[in-house]
Amino acid sequence: MIKRPLASLGICSAALCVPLDVANERFPWELPLIVQAVLSGLAITAGELAAGLVLNVWLGLGIWDYTGQWGNLWGKICPLYTALWCLLAGPVIVSFDWLDCWLCGGERPRYKIV
Repeated sequence: MIKRPLASLGICSAALCVPLDVANERFPWELPLIVQAVLSGLAITAGELAAGLVLNVWLGLGIWDYTGQWGNLWGKICPLYTALWCLLAGPVIVSFDWLDCWLCGGERPRYKIV
């Protein structure tokens, strides 16, 4: 349940791209993209938990609350949204890799799917 405007959630979501990008930089090209997506989704979930504890618990902003979701941890993360982060992470990894290649002269992406 979102308790605050979507803009604040958008800012938090953008900030959660940081652990995704950091994790992505450490993955070798030989690591299957599916594994990269799952590991990145878990990194995003860890970032979401940290952000939730700071923003929702310590600062009392109440931006999101997953207490009604099955398997939630302190109402800050839950298996459903962890799975969604993992699904979203795959296309975002590919996008980040191509942006790095095109804009920063990084290595051309090459993926092993499974």
